[in-house]
Amino acid sequence: MNLTEIQIKLAMTLVLVALLQAWLVVGRRYLQITPLQRWIQSDADMIRSHVDFLLMALLLLSFAPLDDRVPPWLILCSLAGAVSNPLLFQILAIRPQLSRAPFSPFGIFSALSFLTATTGFGGRAALRLFL
Repeated sequence: MNLTEIQIKLAMTLVLVALLQAWLVVGRRYLQITPLQRWIQSDADMIRSHVDFLLMALLLLSFAPLDDRVPPWLILCSLAGAVSNPLLFQILAIRPQLSRAPFSPFGIFSALSFLTATTGFGGRAALRLFL
């Protein structure tokens, strides 16, 4: 399996995760399923994660056909960032009380996630624009 296929498969996985998240919010908020009400503490962060997973899927699908002049390490950064960025909101949906201080574990993971996604997607965009 090549990196283009991996991107497409990951994008489809992210869409499925986003759909699952939507149903979890419906179950918590409207169907009032008690275990979901205990598990998901922040509907807003769950919805942010849901939207971010969908956006990352769209980015992966948009960039996948343009891989002819892109170093594999930039594609890998995009893949990692596409998963880690929305995962941050998912973590906050379950544990909103986590410290978000810059040097807390969550803060460090956030910074690394943003850096990875920016490097991957931004680097790929810049290469396509200027080469």
